[in-house]
Amino acid sequence: MTSNNLQPDKAQREAIEAEAARLVVLLESSTDPADRDAAHRWIASHPYHAVAYASAADIWKKGERIRLRGDKQGLSEEGSIADGGEAPIQANGVPAARAPVLSRRAVTTAMLSAAASAVAGVGIARHFSLFGDHRITKKGQREIARLTDGSSISMNGDTSLDVLMDGDSRKVRLLRGEAMFDIARDEKRPFFVDLGDSEITVLGTKFNIRRKEGVTELAVTEGVVLVTNAGAAPVKVHAGSSALIQPGIATTLIQDHALVQQRVAWTEGFLEFEEKPLDEVVEEFNRYRTNPLVIGDPRIAGTLITGRFGLGESDEFVLALESSFDIRATKGGNGSIVLQAN
Repeated sequence: MTSNNLQPDKAQREAIEAEAARLVVLLESSTDPADRDAAHRWIASHPYHAVAYASAADIWKKGERIRLRGDKQGLSEEGSIADGGEAPIQANGVPAARAPVLSRRAVTTAMLSAAASAVAGVGIARHFSLFGDHRITKKGQREIARLTDGSSISMNGDTSLDVLMDGDSRKVRLLRGEAMFDIARDEKRPFFVDLGDSEITVLGTKFNIRRKEGVTELAVTEGVVLVTNAGAAPVKVHAGSSALIQPGIATTLIQDHALVQQRVAWTEGFLEFEEKPLDEVVEEFNRYRTNPLVIGDPRIAGTLITGRFGLGESDEFVLALESSFDIRATKGGNGSIVLQAN
């Protein structure tokens, strides 16, 4: 809407502030990575976008605590006047008869106008403290995110997450991909990992989470975590165990230390397989390749593979396939390597 070198005019500012408010409300409930990535691109496209979003998000965050000075009547959930309200409070040292509460539904409507006045005087840096903890890695890229509480998150390739830290809570929204969490213990502030339909709660521990289509894989290497899954009973997962988390289905516990080690091997730069079907092994290697491996013959898809390879050793893996199995590799389109039976 605006050039990075131009100050938006009044009409543009109003449009920007309305869009910022809309995005805050959308991202409060959406777990779609596409929504979040689109929002981040919009915010980064102009400094005023960042300012407007920071202001709107701040209004939303404070929504449940907003108190409006008034009479003995309060705002209902619909925002209309209703009898009752809360007990009298002090406002600027002067007793107030009642302190109506502005609900989040009312805040949603009020944000569009409130953002305009709140933006004035807000520094661009506020964006980074509130929303700048969005982390993303590209395919094949690994990165360590170090948090202010001493915790760290090792992110695998093609991973997207939000870090939300304040004085009362510690929370990460894992939107897609895979990450290894090393969480500093703080009994007053549990650490939450939001997976959309489920949530993981910890005090201090180490665990790995990988979000896949329709299922989330959890592996715990230290301590214990609590999995709260919508529609199912909470489940504790202890060190040396892993779990499969699916929306609305009881969490599946797997007591297999070797499986845990396989799932976290990527943090040391390796992939480990124990009688894994070839199609699953190829899928793992392709997470780190620019040009994919392709199974060109369904007859070899179920070939069982056992071994340990470096993340960047897919070419060596292909050579091992050709020497150990009745499989040949040929070059395909766009630089791909096609695996076929001899």
